[in-house]
Amino acid sequence: MRRITSQDRENAKRLKGIWNRKKSDLGLTQAKAAQALGYAGQGAVGQYLNCHIALNYEAVIAFAKLLRVEPWEIDPSLGSLRQSEVEERGGGEIPIARTLTRHGTPSKTSITTRYDYMVGQCYGVEIDSDEYRPFAKRGTTVIASRAEEPLPGDDVVIAQQDGTLVLGEFHGGDNVSVTITRHSTLEKETMMLSNIESIDPIVEVCMPRPARPRRLHAVR
Repeated sequence: MRRITSQDRENAKRLKGIWNRKKSDLGLTQAKAAQALGYAGQGAVGQYLNCHIALNYEAVIAFAKLLRVEPWEIDPSLGSLRQSEVEERGGGEIPIARTLTRHGTPSKTSITTRYDYMVGQCYGVEIDSDEYRPFAKRGTTVIASRAEEPLPGDDVVIAQQDGTLVLGEFHGGDNVSVTITRHSTLEKETMMLSNIESIDPIVEVCMPRPARPRRLHAVR
């Protein structure tokens, strides 16, 4: 769940244009599209076409396959992806966008993820404060995904309109607000979507690895 941006509106406009051009040739109705895409009803298709819901990565890929176009024809930001990367993306280097408090720069510019994520849609944030213990200690990097919607119970990175970041547990929300528990205070609160730029689920937490001395004898 996130605020609709101008880029989201442009992506929905492109999708709707492709839909209007190709639906007759492909024999599609919104009901048939909903069934093919695995949606509960045709209303979801209309919400994407009219930008009532922002298109995330999976939705772009699904509509591209349905309409037999390339994903970047809907979302130009995906133009750097190759078809093999769209179908299966392995781990790789993820940029560390900033420190959590913005007091200083990250200790490194990128981090290697161990798992199978859409690397081009992920970013890292380095924790530069002790207030997030025990969730994460100073020097930890959290990797968040722009491509996935948060689910209740997910740890998330919330980017606010004023540029500050909040880490917390996502509990859910509606078109007006979301409820989280801040990891810094462990207090539950409601945040207005009008003050939020994005809410991205954390998909990996990378702890710092200090240089430890080796044991003289292996432990059996």
